[in-house]
Amino acid sequence: DVTTCDLPREHYDIVSQTLVVYPNDKIVFRNASFIALGKKLFTLRRFAVPIREITKNPNVLPRVGNTAEEGFFIKYAYPVLADKSQMGYALIDLMQRKGVGVGIQDYYRFGTGRGSIYVYGLHDNNINQDTLTGRFEHSQLIGSIQLDASSNFRKNSYLYAPKSTSIENRLVLSRNVARAQSSLTLSQTVNDVFQKTTQTAANLQHRQDLGSGAYINTSFDYTGYTAQSQTRAQLVSQALFSKQEARFDWDVSAQKITDLSDEAFVGTGQFGGIERLPELSITSDTARLGRILPFNLPARMRLSYGRFAELPAAEKDRILLDIASPSTSYNLTDTWTALVGAGFKQFVYGDGTAQYSVDTSAQLSKKLAENSTFALTYRFQRPQGFTPFRFDFVGKYNIINASLNLENSEKFRLSLIGGYNFEQPRFPWQDSVIRMAIQPNPDLLFYTATGYDFNRGTLRQVINQLRLRHGDNFKLDLGTRYDPTRGKLATAATALDTPIGPKYRLQAVAGWNGLTNTFDYRSFRLTRDLHCWEASLTYVDQGGFYNNRGFYFNLRIKAFPLYDNFGVGNFGQALDTSVGQVY
Repeated sequence: DVTTCDLPREHYDIVSQTLVVYPNDKIVFRNASFIALGKKLFTLRRFAVPIREITKNPNVLPRVGNTAEEGFFIKYAYPVLADKSQMGYALIDLMQRKGVGVGIQDYYRFGTGRGSIYVYGLHDNNINQDTLTGRFEHSQLIGSIQLDASSNFRKNSYLYAPKSTSIENRLVLSRNVARAQSSLTLSQTVNDVFQKTTQTAANLQHRQDLGSGAYINTSFDYTGYTAQSQTRAQLVSQALFSKQEARFDWDVSAQKITDLSDEAFVGTGQFGGIERLPELSITSDTARLGRILPFNLPARMRLSYGRFAELPAAEKDRILLDIASPSTSYNLTDTWTALVGAGFKQFVYGDGTAQYSVDTSAQLSKKLAENSTFALTYRFQRPQGFTPFRFDFVGKYNIINASLNLENSEKFRLSLIGGYNFEQPRFPWQDSVIRMAIQPNPDLLFYTATGYDFNRGTLRQVINQLRLRHGDNFKLDLGTRYDPTRGKLATAATALDTPIGPKYRLQAVAGWNGLTNTFDYRSFRLTRDLHCWEASLTYVDQGGFYNNRGFYFNLRIKAFPLYDNFGVGNFGQALDTSVGQVY
């Protein structure tokens, strides 16, 4: 006789012939009779409560509701198999608008393997199509090799894309031993919507530790795309040998791109990418070489020579000398601090071109209080010459920034930042951004941020966040974004969680779009506390692949795990009060 109700007269009991608890897996009742307030309701030959993977749990208690897509519905999963190694459910959904959906959902484990199988079929009356959804996942340890396989199949699924078929397969083999790590990943995606397309990918990687600071990395990466019986494909092959010496490290790397397309594509529209054919690099630093730079500056140094091809361009030799002195801090006084760093790069190419670049950064900061500072930051980078490679492009900037950060414990925070770019004579001023947070107590927080464009004399969008709390019971969050150029509220999002009397709880999330003057989403849930049970009525109105609008009723035992998807959108995203930031 099992119950989670601690009242003298229990609200419910489950009287079963046997009960088995598999820790972190499931609870299995056999010949279980459900009794409410002393009256027997019904008996199930088997009743199983899953504990793990609650995001994929079936409806072990019937779920009812009414939505625009499904009409009135009742959904239930009956456990047909539940033992130490398996837990299988027969799924049945009765939907007024769509029809009858049936399926199976099974979790299994044997030896070092475990996995799940899901198959669901329905003749969807809304689109007059047979729909089928399937999912398979398996994980297995075979000696020292870990195998992970998965497959997803969808046909005419209104949750994905009606009148379409897709299948995704993935296989991963990995092996990690003392001095070697290897992995092989194979994947294939087939979509049949307007036309049938196939995307295939394969990746083979291996790392071998050779000892004495040496190792080898190799990888082969294949990608292919097939449409109308024609395939475009490429193979990227990479290898790296690295050796650590006492005074320096050196490595040899190579990368080759091979076109494996059908004959109709070869030589027409060649793949882009970078080939190393190969490259030799030597790296070190002043900690290993000693104080070889003026003023004992610390630095990291790299010298490399290689032959590159930035497809589809021709091959060229390249020499690179890269010296970077990381930012070093100097305490000028008790409150003033300086931070200085610099760098130099020299590129020489086989076609007679060359480029060098000098960069530096400096920051002067003053400590105004325990958590308050003022700082001036200067950054400069200036390339000279020409590079034939896009991946060697070096940007040009000459910028000074100022920042003021004031903080009074947790109650008040204010930051003001701005900058001037000497390289942009037409629009030199960077936006001045102000951010302020006021939190007089743990139950109240107000945050606001905006920016001002001095170049155009316009105010940026105004971001506001409000958080109200009253202990652990009342929670209210509100986020707004006001657009001064349009003179209207662009976005507003809110989330509410509050008790209504001693037995009821109200939750709500909503997102308003001021550009369309409509709600992007809104959901409300009213929950009634029934001591060891709880009942909830939920209204949802969300967009996505389909318009999810309707009511859901749920009755559950509190002690049984349940995935709570309230406040989750149709794409699986969290519906919170975030409305962006001002930069």
